[in-house]
Amino acid sequence: MNNVRKLRTSLEVSNYLSPLSEQVYVVESIYEQGFNLKENSTKSNQDRVYISCQAPLKRSVMGIQLTNEETFQVILANLRLGERLHLKEKSWRVYSRPVVLEIALDEVHFYDCELPSGKLYLTDIRTSELMTYIENSNLLEQSAFYQLAPLHHLYQEWIEESENSPLLLDSVKITRLIQKMIGKGLGLTPSGDDFLQGMMVMETMMSQENQGMVRIGHAVKQLLKQYTTSQVSLNYYDALFSGYANQAWVQLAHALIHHDSSQVPLFLQRIENYGHTSGKDMLLGVKMYIKLRNDLEGFNE
Repeated sequence: MNNVRKLRTSLEVSNYLSPLSEQVYVVESIYEQGFNLKENSTKSNQDRVYISCQAPLKRSVMGIQLTNEETFQVILANLRLGERLHLKEKSWRVYSRPVVLEIALDEVHFYDCELPSGKLYLTDIRTSELMTYIENSNLLEQSAFYQLAPLHHLYQEWIEESENSPLLLDSVKITRLIQKMIGKGLGLTPSGDDFLQGMMVMETMMSQENQGMVRIGHAVKQLLKQYTTSQVSLNYYDALFSGYANQAWVQLAHALIHHDSSQVPLFLQRIENYGHTSGKDMLLGVKMYIKLRNDLEGFNE
């Protein structure tokens, strides 16, 4: 019979996962700074979670952070792929071998990952620190859309199509372009998805002055009924459909809303540093969405 080791910690949890329900998970992947769990019996926003040690600068929309680093390191040292974790309200049980870990939860605090919807205006975006940052950064050259020829061709197609007419008024064209992006690229979150999710974040945060324009998020949701991508990307899409994203996006939105010029570059840098190129690919999507909104505004004038 396995020995039992007792540990303690408090938790910092994304409010997208609130309230935490009792679940049995299996370990899907393990990294130096955290691990992913998957839950197979139901389909909900808690069917996959990312566990890490407390890191306020890296709060994931699907994240649970342990405040006790020693407890986190003990868990990480004993984990194997496929092992089970039973997450309950007051405690966790990690079925590792040869030692079972019993983890008492002292406190659970939730952090905000809900995007402020419709609070940003195009006129404000044009003069914001966001535009200064994007214009002064070599996002394309540092993104996967520069490094991989098929992705580069897709990005150029967006540029070329947008020169002909306002894409946000052409449902057929933009749906075709979105479909080509879904699942394209490498990694846990393919770059095409990162690009689209950057567009969706901006769409959620910006006001919808023109009611006739195509909604990117709605088009993606419909296309995902026919086309698929990685499971991690699907989880991020689900969060965005509900109006949630990694906390740095929420912090960026509030800084823009309150014209806090000192904070905008800081949150943008955090976003840009996601993954190998994921953050840059998302910001390239942000840049594209702002361009499409500018094109639409110019068409209406």
